[in-house]
Amino acid sequence: MKLSIIIPCKNEEGNVLELYNKIKDTLGKVKYEMIYIDDGSTDSGASVVEAYCDDRIRLIKKANGGVSSARNY
Repeated sequence: MKLSIIIPCKNEEGNVLELYNKIKDTLGKVKYEMIYIDDGSTDSGASVVEAYCDDRIRLIKKANGGVSSARNY
C-alpha cells in the first residue's frame, strides 16, 4: 500500500522545498507519493517541483480553479 499526499499549490514557490523536506523527513521509509497540483500559479513553484529527482513526486498543472478544484482534479 502507498500513501498519496495531495498538495494543491498556487504561488507557493518559497514553501515548496520546505514542505518537501518535512514530508520526506517525517515519513522516512513509508511508501508514499506526493502529488503537487499547480493551480494556475504565476511564480516558479512548478519549476522547483520539476527540478526534484525523486520518483515519488508527481506534478500536475491546471488552470486556476481554487483549492477544492485542485484537490478534486
